[in-house]
Amino acid sequence: MVGLIAVSINTFNFPFWEIYLNQKKLEKNRDFLLNIDIKKGKNKCILKFQLPLILIVIFALQIILIVGVYCGIKNISHRSNTA
Repeated sequence: MVGLIAVSINTFNFPFWEIYLNQKKLEKNRDFLLNIDIKKGKNKCILKFQLPLILIVIFALQIILIVGVYCGIKNISHRSNTA
């Protein structure tokens, strides 16, 4: 690998990471950490964490559910204390 620099990014290789090198999307390796080979010289490397919309919706619904259950339990305990 003459003329290449191995770069290891100290984060886990989750499937939602996207790596762009000089505006071209790179295929990720199957290593535990994000590793890329970059040619010597001036380069622009961008890492994006793109969480799918469905997961964002699921997380939001979980928070709403937890808050609703908490408020419901608090309301029930408040009613039993006043009776």
